[in-house]
Amino acid sequence: ICSETVLIPDENSLFCLARGNPVREFCIAIYTHKYFHITILGIVLVNTLSMLLQYSKVPGVVDQIWYIELTFTIIFTLEMLIKVTALGFVGHKGAYLREGWNVLDCLIVVASLMSQAQLASNFSVIRLLRYGRVV
Repeated sequence: ICSETVLIPDENSLFCLARGNPVREFCIAIYTHKYFHITILGIVLVNTLSMLLQYSKVPGVVDQIWYIELTFTIIFTLEMLIKVTALGFVGHKGAYLREGWNVLDCLIVVASLMSQAQLASNFSVIRLLRYGRVV
């Protein structure tokens, strides 16, 4: 994961952010940083371990699960936004949704956002999607 060469498409990102745009270049700098992918992988691991807290018998821990999930949802949403801004969303080769793992990540982020907004009716499906991020 960390040793791969990252190819950034030359096409505009989100139809308006050309190469050279300061916002896009900032996101590209983050996305191509040597520690970006390993940091996200570490956060995924910590997130997976934090999901075990729902089974905790320690008083007060279960009450904090919503805040912990919110924190991870924000982190993964920011990761997605950085990637989408750097790569573009879907319209060209190399865009964010042109890679299968990013499609899965996008589904998980959307499901997590719905869960946090309490718009989803089947939370077990959302939790299953979050476990899918580990794969």
